[in-house]
Amino acid sequence: MFNKINKIKAFIAFGVIGVLGLIFLGAMIRFSGITDKTDRKLLLKNAKQSYLDGEYNKALNMYERILVLEPGNDKAVLDLAILYDDIFDQDKKAADLYRKYLNLAPNTNKRQLVETWIKEISLETPTSKNNPDEEKIKLLQQELEASKKENALLNKEVESLTGKLYTIQADLQTEINNLQKEKERLIGDLNDTKLRINQLTNSLASAEKSRSLLLKKLEEKIEAERIKKQETKIKEQETKSKDAKKTLKESK
Repeated sequence: MFNKINKIKAFIAFGVIGVLGLIFLGAMIRFSGITDKTDRKLLLKNAKQSYLDGEYNKALNMYERILVLEPGNDKAVLDLAILYDDIFDQDKKAADLYRKYLNLAPNTNKRQLVETWIKEISLETPTSKNNPDEEKIKLLQQELEASKKENALLNKEVESLTGKLYTIQADLQTEINNLQKEKERLIGDLNDTKLRINQLTNSLASAEKSRSLLLKKLEEKIEAERIKKQETKIKEQETKSKDAKKTLKESK
């Protein structure tokens, strides 16, 4: 019965630890995912800023790094296309990236503008923009501002989740401490029970030994009484035999 109770308590304890562990793991995974997303957003913002500051090679490296981490990042694809188009004069790469952007963002409100840039690269139509470079710079500036706002929201979410994570860690540690105390108490109860069982076992062995001795004495007493009765009976028979001989002798 005691072992069954212990197993139930242990099962409940491990169940609680498992649930808390899953909550903690889920929070860690979510926190990690948001952190990675925030890093990519920050990298994209820094790449745009480098482009606007004239640090084109630095911007190029950051955009390429973003696309290694997240190949489907349509904003990075568009910015890199603009960089190849306006700064590095790599028309084929720029056109390919413009087309990739349109595939990644089919419903973009920049579709007409991007298609115009593709046509300019392929020389299918003359330019229809008074100053395309300024327009692209303006586009990057708008995206940079939007990126800053998005980063601010993500930072708030990270801070909120970090606070929740610390709370979960504290609750988990408290529960672990409580379970450790419960484990120690159960171990103490188990040791007490083992000691009691040993005492009862010793008492039972002593009682069995006493019973054996009593049975032996009782058997010896019964045997002695049987022998005594038999001797008495033999003496009675001898007495009767003597009396019978005496009576016979007197009658003669």
